[in-house]
Amino acid sequence: MIALLAAALLADPTIILKPRAAPSDGPSLVDRAARAARRLYEKPEPNVAQGNARAAQGDVEGALQDYAKAEVPEHGPQAGALAHDKASALLRASSTMAGHGASGFT
Repeated sequence: MIALLAAALLADPTIILKPRAAPSDGPSLVDRAARAARRLYEKPEPNVAQGNARAAQGDVEGALQDYAKAEVPEHGPQAGALAHDKASALLRASSTMAGHGASGFT
């Protein structure tokens, strides 16, 4: 037993391994570069951009009219983005109406 303790004391220092860094959950450098390159040649549809500006200013009806004029494919990321914009505008309109309507019932 004493020999084992003496051997442990005279041995080289113990190397402590650091755990590997966890892989990042975000997009990789290649994905970010590809997205940046796409933004150079993919321009937003003008009616969608106008609708987004109107929605940000609070003109929900005007935004929905602009979204209706937008020419985007029926399927794909642009269609999904347009549906998201429409839903956001409708949600904003319903929350505005709910705020005004609720005061009449109290």
